[in-house]
Amino acid sequence: SPTSTPTRTAPSAAGWTPRTPAPAQSPPAKGAPVALPGGLGTAYEDPADAVRLAYLRAGQNRAYARDPRTGAFADIGPHTVVAEPSPDGRWLAWFNTLYAASSDHLALSFHDRLTGERFSVPVLRPPYQSLTPAWSRDGTKVLLSAQRYERFGDKDVPVTVGYVIVDVAARTARFVATGDALEVRQAARAAAGKLDPSRYYSEYRWAPDGRTVAARFLTAEWGHGVRFRDAESGRVTRMMHWVGQAQGLTDWFSPSGRRFVTSGCAAYLAACVWRTSDGSREATVRVPTGATTLGWYDDRHLIHLVPDGESRRRVVVVDLSGKRVRTLAELRVPDEAVVDLRYGPG
Repeated sequence: SPTSTPTRTAPSAAGWTPRTPAPAQSPPAKGAPVALPGGLGTAYEDPADAVRLAYLRAGQNRAYARDPRTGAFADIGPHTVVAEPSPDGRWLAWFNTLYAASSDHLALSFHDRLTGERFSVPVLRPPYQSLTPAWSRDGTKVLLSAQRYERFGDKDVPVTVGYVIVDVAARTARFVATGDALEVRQAARAAAGKLDPSRYYSEYRWAPDGRTVAARFLTAEWGHGVRFRDAESGRVTRMMHWVGQAQGLTDWFSPSGRRFVTSGCAAYLAACVWRTSDGSREATVRVPTGATTLGWYDDRHLIHLVPDGESRRRVVVVDLSGKRVRTLAELRVPDEAVVDLRYGPG
């Protein structure tokens, strides 16, 4: 179980001014070029953009996080480091995914960009791992999915056993167990080899209210749906078994919280937009082959990462009809490289 530290009071937010772009009906038509670190390409930014690039790692390159005040990128470690800025940009949370090689526990580290203070909170011990941290919208808590490997036939497969809630002010971590792994084991046994359990590990994310968490789950039809739980107890509060697999890196929901986006929801390659309140479909957006949905630009536009020729990818904004309206970045990375980008308002 996670180790907790004594309660402390977080520094006052007085003096921190988040970036507040002026609201616009549509993304600016173009942006000024900004060289990306590590020779990874070029971003195109306008002060009126609803979001901007906050974190970048690609392939075996170093990981970089951006200071929201200066716009400068800082090297924060090797490609095994994953990081997530808080929504207002004040905090940076990060950890090394290969923690077991050098430590007996996974610690989530924090940097307060207002005061300069740094501290860490122990959260998991082997054999448990996590892939990425996710901030609550008010910047007070961080969520990590807890996974371990289990044997299915002749393969070791990642399964989700719960999630950890880190309280930034108190500097404590609390584990909440779920039955995700048991459901996958039971379904794999019933399917007698016809179900690939590696497709059904869950990643938890905050819902917009900050009191609920959401994750994809294995439905009775052996498909993907989105399930909501009370964050504190882990109790299931809602299930949408028809929507498909939630998409986006750390926040699946639009800025207003009224919508979320999934894949695997149509007979063709598409991203589907659903109403959070009742799960009704609002849009079906065709997605190019090889593209990835990174998240939301604003409530009417999505951000996609799309192939753009050999060893090149492009970050684009599309509207809910699928029309490409803006290029946010051009990346020079090998075709096989995993690209991890974080766009945020801060």
